[in-house]
Amino acid sequence: MIGKKTFLEGLNITNQLTNDIVFMCETRTKSTYFTRSNNCKMGFKDLIIFELNFVKKSLQIEL
Repeated sequence: MIGKKTFLEGLNITNQLTNDIVFMCETRTKSTYFTRSNNCKMGFKDLIIFELNFVKKSLQIEL
């Protein structure tokens, strides 16, 4: 039961971080990255979740 609780806590923390604008601004490598939120194909949250998801197939299939 403890493992399930820590896993859910980890998911909640990950969800909070990916939705946080301050986290995005602090972790991007260039200040112009992720500034156009309306026209982008893959936003910051989508990119972080994609990187956390272990790719098992080819990149084109996963995307």
